[in-house]
Amino acid sequence: MPAEPNLSTRFRIGYVVAGLLLMAWGFFWTQKGWWHYLAPVLGGIVLVEGLIGYCVLCAAFGIGVRRN
Repeated sequence: MPAEPNLSTRFRIGYVVAGLLLMAWGFFWTQKGWWHYLAPVLGGIVLVEGLIGYCVLCAAFGIGVRRN
């Protein structure tokens, strides 16, 4: 059974932008260290959530940001 999207269009755009910014920050503007590796991974997760429209944390905590 596929997951039903739980993000509205505005939140999806925000997730995509935030994911891209987090990835760029991790690749280009952090010093070598754990943030240099962790930020692009977290950015990729946020980016994928924005692209598919489903947030795992919103579903786990029962937070719905999509209007019915």
